[in-house]
Amino acid sequence: PAPQSGGENVLNGHAVAIDNKGQIFFTFQPANVAADTQVLARFDPDGTNGVLLGEKGPTGLSKGVPHGLRYEHDDASDADFLYHANNDALLFKTTMDGTVVWEKNLSEWRTTMKKFWPCKPTDATVVGDILFVSDGYGTSWIHLFDKHNGTYLSSFGGHGKTSEDPVKFSTPHSLSADPRFPGQLLVTDRSNKRLVFVDHEGHFKSELD
Repeated sequence: PAPQSGGENVLNGHAVAIDNKGQIFFTFQPANVAADTQVLARFDPDGTNGVLLGEKGPTGLSKGVPHGLRYEHDDASDADFLYHANNDALLFKTTMDGTVVWEKNLSEWRTTMKKFWPCKPTDATVVGDILFVSDGYGTSWIHLFDKHNGTYLSSFGGHGKTSEDPVKFSTPHSLSADPRFPGQLLVTDRSNKRLVFVDHEGHFKSELD
């Protein structure tokens, strides 16, 4: 069932996240952005009772191309958050009702950090206090930000062939912290047709073809 009247406005469904209550969160790219457009939906664990969340219209989460979505329970504050990766050089941290905690616009990198441009984030995941962001449709870097305020910290990777450097990527589309391997990050290196494990500083650990 489509939440409210938003179902007909879904162009591409891009990401799903599930919180610790089993609630399902879904973000999508809208076909059209109007004054009442919302792109974050929440469903009960059984998929019913869908509602749209967040600020309405082009100044909210609907701007750009919504893509990645990740849930985090922050133990220090005992609060829950969502992190949104947007192909239009945008990152958002929101509360679970879609209220923006911070927004990071990386479009200034076009001139200030040219080696990272174009920047088209596809996914984000939290490890500790760090938000890892994959630039899956841009220059294939993995960027690190402070999860609390969006401050940029560092990057690793970049576009390349694995035969030359195992920590070069081509369309690093998604990121995960695999609980079986503490201290490591799993990168879905799509166009290189592999899964690669790196540590949190970007040093190569292992890979799966």
